Amino acid sequence: MGEGVRYCQGARGAAQRIAMEAKDERTKRLAEALRANLRRRKAQARDGAEPVADGEKPEPKTR
Repeated sequence: MGEGVRYCQGARGAAQRIAMEAKDERTKRLAEALRANLRRRKAQARDGAEPVADGEKPEPKTR
C-alpha cells in the first residue's frame, strides 16, 4: 500500500537523451554560424568594407 505508483523511467530517459542530442546539435550549429560570422566580419575589416547585413550587396568603394 505504501508503494504508490511507479513509472517506467526508460521512456523518460530516452526522451531526455533525445532532447539533449537535439540541444547539442543546435549548440554545434550555432557555434559554427558564429565562427562563420566572425570570419566574414574579420575579412570585411581587413578589406575596409562597410559591414553589410545578410542578403544585401555591398556598395563599391569610391576613392
